[in-house]
Amino acid sequence: MSSRQCARTRADHAAGTATASAPASVSARQTSGNRRLICADPESWSRIELLPASFGLDVEEARELARAHCNLADSCSWIGHYERAREYLRTGTSLATQVGAPYVVGTAETTRIRLDWLGGDWTGLEERAERLVQTYAHLLPLTCEVHLVRGWLATAHGDWDLAETCFHATGMARPDSAIIPVAIAAIGGMVTMPLSRGDVDAACTYADRGAILLRAKRIWAWAGELAPRPSRRTWRAGASRTPAP
Repeated sequence: MSSRQCARTRADHAAGTATASAPASVSARQTSGNRRLICADPESWSRIELLPASFGLDVEEARELARAHCNLADSCSWIGHYERAREYLRTGTSLATQVGAPYVVGTAETTRIRLDWLGGDWTGLEERAERLVQTYAHLLPLTCEVHLVRGWLATAHGDWDLAETCFHATGMARPDSAIIPVAIAAIGGMVTMPLSRGDVDAACTYADRGAILLRAKRIWAWAGELAPRPSRRTWRAGASRTPAP
C-alpha cells in the first residue's frame, strides 16, 4: 500500500510544525517510514533503519529525529508493537527534552497515556488525562488521543454521558480533519453504549460509520478497536439491514 493511500495521521499534522530549515534527509525518511508503518506495511522497517543515530547531530537534526521517534512510537502503538512503541518514546522524549521541542514532548505524552491504557497501567490515568487536556487544549492532534482514553475510562466506570462527550471530542464526526485511527477507535467506543441500553439499531449505525471509514482507507490494522465491539446480536441485526457502502 502506498503512502498516498494512508489516512491523515498525527505525523501529517506534525509535519506542519517542522521548521523550514529542518534537515531534509531526516524529515523525509521519518515521514516516508512512518506513513508506511502506520499502514502496517512490512517494508517500512527497512526505511526506518535509514534514520541516523543521535550521536553527532546538530540541534535541528536532533529535533527532527526526536519527532521521528515519537511519531514512530505512535504508529507502533496503533499496529500492536507496544514494546517498540515504548522504546521509540524513550529515545524520542529524551532527544526532544534535550533540544527543547515541547510539541514533540506533547506527542510523546499523549501516546504514552494510550499505551498505559492498553497495557492496563491505569493508576492515576484520569488525573493525567485531565492535565493533558488542559495543557494542550487548543491542539486537537494531541488532545484527541487523550479524549479517547478518557472515553474508555468513562465507559469502564459506566459514566455513559461523559464517555459520549469524550468520544465526540476526538473529532470522530469530522473525519476530514480528524486523526483517522483515533476516530475509528472512538466510533468503536460509541458502539458499546447503545448496546448496553439494548439499542441495537444505534449500535449498528455507529458500527457502519466505522466500517465506512475503514473501507475508505483500506488499512485493516486500524480495526482493532472497532471490530470486537459489536456483539453477535448486533451483527445478526445488521445482516437484515442494508450494509454500509
